[in-house]
Amino acid sequence: MSANIDHSTPPTPFTAPARRRQLGWSGFLSALLLMLILATASHTQASPTDWLDHWRAQKPCWRGVHLWLDNDAVARELVTTLPA
Repeated sequence: MSANIDHSTPPTPFTAPARRRQLGWSGFLSALLLMLILATASHTQASPTDWLDHWRAQKPCWRGVHLWLDNDAVARELVTTLPA
């Protein structure tokens, strides 16, 4: 019993081997991602420091000191040495 398969036409996505079909989807998704990145990049033509200027305008003074202390005894000793 032999199947009548026409080998003169290229395989469709439904008849292509699974590996070729998988590469087709990853290629499609890669191209889509590239188009989205390029579209986003064309809308953001601001200079690299614009975000920093905006941040500094919103936060004119940045206060606070953060210290990493090993235990409570070290913290108490530090508090006693700090000015009031």
